[in-house]
Amino acid sequence: MSESRKKIIRVDHTIVKTLVVLLVLKLVFAYLLVEVGWWQRHLMPNAIKFNPLGIPKEIGRMIEYLMLPLMLLYLAKNLKYARGLLLSLGIIGAMLLFNIATAIYNGIGLLDSMEYTLKLAAPVLFFCVLIVQHRKHGYNLKTLLLGLCWLCVALTLVGIALFDPSYNHWRNWLPVYFTGLHTHNYLLVGVLIGISYWLYLKRQYLTVIAVLSGGFLFLNFGYQIRSALVFLLVFMGTMLFSMHKIFQRLILRLVILIPIGLLAFVLLSPTFDWNKYSSGRITMYEKKYEMLSNYNAADFAFGKGKGADFITTRDWWYDEKNSHNDLLTFLVENGLPYTLLFLGLLLSLVIQQRRPRLLVIGVVLGYLATSLLSNGITLRPLAGYIVFTALAFIQAYPTLEAVPKTGGVRIKISKRKLSTSNE
Repeated sequence: MSESRKKIIRVDHTIVKTLVVLLVLKLVFAYLLVEVGWWQRHLMPNAIKFNPLGIPKEIGRMIEYLMLPLMLLYLAKNLKYARGLLLSLGIIGAMLLFNIATAIYNGIGLLDSMEYTLKLAAPVLFFCVLIVQHRKHGYNLKTLLLGLCWLCVALTLVGIALFDPSYNHWRNWLPVYFTGLHTHNYLLVGVLIGISYWLYLKRQYLTVIAVLSGGFLFLNFGYQIRSALVFLLVFMGTMLFSMHKIFQRLILRLVILIPIGLLAFVLLSPTFDWNKYSSGRITMYEKKYEMLSNYNAADFAFGKGKGADFITTRDWWYDEKNSHNDLLTFLVENGLPYTLLFLGLLLSLVIQQRRPRLLVIGVVLGYLATSLLSNGITLRPLAGYIVFTALAFIQAYPTLEAVPKTGGVRIKISKRKLSTSNE
């Protein structure tokens, strides 16, 4: 191997190793961003109580500004290895262009206008880096994923042992480690996806069912964040569907019967308070409908800019809140084309392979469900990094035989085709 080739490999490895170290630091220091709400104002925040070194609580967000240019540099350097990823990267570029137009149209700061795109794009860019590094150098995604998963499990246990309980829906829940209730739960769903897929590849199906079921019970009784539970259920459904024909028949019946059951419940329970059950979302949606009905064509094209989605309602009178629906937030603040581009980005993740895999579809649909039901993973990059690392693992290793036992796999690029040989 020539010296120049060795230098290129060293640069690639150095960038990826730096990104992984920065991600680990983000995870370790995520507890500093756990906020104390009104109902827990008598408690001392983690940033004061568990911060003897006086580390800035915003260190995780500072690290983000180091990771983004490194990922862009890596991808620009290795663009010819990004086969199948270029559509996703192009859509991200188009979203940033619309952010510029929105900033100009509404007279707001450029970085403010780009904030959402940078948040949702960072985990996708990390996913692209991992896929390219795997293709080019045989990077062992199994080692990375399992290392991150076990780190997250360990930090979760540290949080449960040391931190104050979290608070939501008028009661205390288990303590959280990763910035807040929703991010913590979404991140743990990503952990469950990664670990269960590794067990799935090893055909340890009973263990897969036990891990996913146990994880669901833990998240339900420990935190009860409904959007995270829906994400996990969507992935569980696709995982079980992939295992055996018995589950396929069961899931197909559930897909038919659940909508029918919900429709029957709506018709037979006219007094059921859906607004209360949705924590005031129905009232919020009504307000947003009124807001959008006053939009002109330019408003729909570019949105009203950062912060326009935050309002008070009859149910959320005590503070300005956003729609708790990322697509609605994007529509209000960034416009219809931007919202469609976001949906196109998710679709591009599914169609990267000629034959989209069911488990990939399950992850992407679960991800979308969190955005439809709440402030989802889209705007919570810390959780997104774990979810997209798991997605990269699923994409890279469709079978157990593809997973390297030691040292990884070397990918040789020829002019005609990609070929794989074991090291």
